[in-house]
Amino acid sequence: KTVSSAPGGRGVRQRSIALILGSIVILLIIMTVITSQQTDKIRKIMDDAAYQNMETMMQTISSTVSSTFASDQTYMQSLASTVTFAEGDIQTWVEKVETDTSKVRNLYYSDLESDTAYGKNNKTLTLSEYIFTEHKNGQVRSDAYMSETGEYVYLLREPVLENGETIGYLYGEFSMSRFYSLLPSNVTDVHDISLMEADTMKYIHIPARNGSGTHISYNVLKYQTDDPKLAAQIV
Repeated sequence: KTVSSAPGGRGVRQRSIALILGSIVILLIIMTVITSQQTDKIRKIMDDAAYQNMETMMQTISSTVSSTFASDQTYMQSLASTVTFAEGDIQTWVEKVETDTSKVRNLYYSDLESDTAYGKNNKTLTLSEYIFTEHKNGQVRSDAYMSETGEYVYLLREPVLENGETIGYLYGEFSMSRFYSLLPSNVTDVHDISLMEADTMKYIHIPARNGSGTHISYNVLKYQTDDPKLAAQIV
């Protein structure tokens, strides 16, 4: 009896072991599925949080840039309203008028016919060398260019009026590097930023302060397309 019952006992044990192993495998599969679901959920939460942080940062940058350009325009309008020929020619006024040097690198004036704008310290600009674009609220700005001091600047043009008629234009040369101080440090320290104008597809690239460099470069968007829908998406 002992010999004849041994095979059956082994069979029972083998089935028990198989059942246990099968249960363990099923349990592992269930745990893997649950873990994967939890991981996907956590990843989505993290992705949503990262996107929200990025969106908030982009809104901060956009608001800062827009308000800066608006402030520059208001400043130029206030300067243009004080232009006077009472002390002599316009060059005398340009040389003597006080400007906020933290904003304006130089100030220039031209009449309606001249291609030359005359600035402080006897500096001049040949206006035909610059491309001006009209933006919102009638603001007219030039493309950015490198000044003689090696920094990127742009010209903001404002009409000078006399008895309601435009008699000339005042040009303020504004530095692009101001955005380093205007934008929050938690943005400029660790993030590269590109500010692109939708009208011209040209952009200023500002590397992160804590990156490989803090220079500002000026570029035209390399990728051009004739597809209006795709072009709109790029903008």
